[in-house]
Amino acid sequence: MGLPINYLAPELRLNRFLDSDPIRGADFRIPQVESTVKGNGNYAVTPKPFFIQPPEGFYYSLARILILVTANNAISSDEYIASGPLTNGLKLQFARNGIVTDITPIPIKHIYDWGSYAGVDVRPLDTSVQTRSWAIRWSFFKSGRDLTIINSGGVVEQVGVLLNDNLSTLDTHTAFIQGTIGTVSNYQ
Repeated sequence: MGLPINYLAPELRLNRFLDSDPIRGADFRIPQVESTVKGNGNYAVTPKPFFIQPPEGFYYSLARILILVTANNAISSDEYIASGPLTNGLKLQFARNGIVTDITPIPIKHIYDWGSYAGVDVRPLDTSVQTRSWAIRWSFFKSGRDLTIINSGGVVEQVGVLLNDNLSTLDTHTAFIQGTIGTVSNYQ
């Protein structure tokens, strides 16, 4: 499995939000703007991808994705927004040169749907009767290894979340990636 991320030099650590901006979503060296990473808009009519892609000549080894869902109103595990489950559901996706494969073939419509995938932990962040925040952690390495994406020699890979519902009632809906960065010349 390799060294824990905290033991790596800062320039080798990947700590990045999935981003709706294609330039910031593609390069770990460019700062991100909070408005492009919140994921709490109305995407019911026009689906919107939030993704990460290494810059040319680099690879990302993704250890986990952390998803935070917060709202002013209570959200139970059988809902995704305070008014109930999502209509279409969101999908975690992998793309190679524009050809998309669903990592979650069954769309996520309820908070508890995340738990149906191996390596996923779902828990409320507050313990009150009115749960307003949920944390989801999908540890790719629990399935045996990290998820690696590359950008080299005409092969461009991305990982992202496709949002296809009205999420405007949420305060925050972010997806944060942790892993490592390397140059393709060092990729094994």
